[in-house]
Amino acid sequence: MTLQETTGSDPLIEDVRRRRAELYKSLGGDLRKLFERIQRVQEEHPEKVVKAQPTTTIPSERS
Repeated sequence: MTLQETTGSDPLIEDVRRRRAELYKSLGGDLRKLFERIQRVQEEHPEKVVKAQPTTTIPSERS
């Protein structure tokens, strides 16, 4: 299953991806700068950071 199949065409997901691509482009395609910017924004606005919830795994039927 691909990421696109998992997320479908969720408008929110598409918006996040579009904004990330725009930011990446504005930083000259420098991945390090992108991560540094994301980390700085997270530090400046911790109230906006969404913490991942623990997930449970479904046991595989393989033996």
